[in-house]
Amino acid sequence: MKSETYACDICGKQKGDVNHWWVGTATEIGSHRSFVVYPWPCGRGEVAVGKRVNHLCGQQCAIQAVSEWLQANTQGQGSLSALPESQETK
Repeated sequence: MKSETYACDICGKQKGDVNHWWVGTATEIGSHRSFVVYPWPCGRGEVAVGKRVNHLCGQQCAIQAVSEWLQANTQGQGSLSALPESQETK
């Protein structure tokens, strides 16, 4: 069985077994956009992967992700990606 490795999309820290990580995901329903952050694991393993999912190593990086998403979306640069384009290529 292949084991996935994950890195924080904000600071690059590698995920360990006992870290208290968060998952952030952006959604859109009609013209309403939202960014949701919840603990990982959350009981739904499929949620940890995908284009619109961000892996966040702790509270500080989760707050940074929310801040960046809010800034991008209030300036009209928002997209369905959870983080602005500059962060997605890390």
